[in-house]
Amino acid sequence: MGYRQESDGDNTTRSITGIVVMIVFFIGLFIIARIVLKLLYWLSPLLFIGALILDYKTVVGYGQWLVKLVKRNTVTGVLAIIASLFFFPFVSAYLLGKAYLSKKSKDVQEEQRRQRDGDLIDFEEMDSRPLKLPEMERRRRSEEDDLIV
Repeated sequence: MGYRQESDGDNTTRSITGIVVMIVFFIGLFIIARIVLKLLYWLSPLLFIGALILDYKTVVGYGQWLVKLVKRNTVTGVLAIIASLFFFPFVSAYLLGKAYLSKKSKDVQEEQRRQRDGDLIDFEEMDSRPLKLPEMERRRRSEEDDLIV
């Protein structure tokens, strides 16, 4: 009526199985990461062009930041430029994301401004002479008559 004790062989099998599953998982993760990096490498020029199209100021700002870094600390600036070239796929993805968020932010601000100030509407200029409506003329005359009396 006691507890069943596991044999040493059963524990060893479970340990080996766990290690094999862990190794297979990390190999699969490595393969997926390699595929994603290769895809990012080939798409990086398109991502960079997309960042330029969405908001060129983000790319210009990144370039200005690199120039300022070179002026402030030459070694760090040069290393940052080399790292930017070496990690160009990541930099281009970062710039695209930043440009997209910048554009969305500007769109939201524009929408809020439009809601606050109102939309401009097209209009057609009418004659600048005042309209004389018969009923208004009668009221005005009657008001003038009342004032005279």
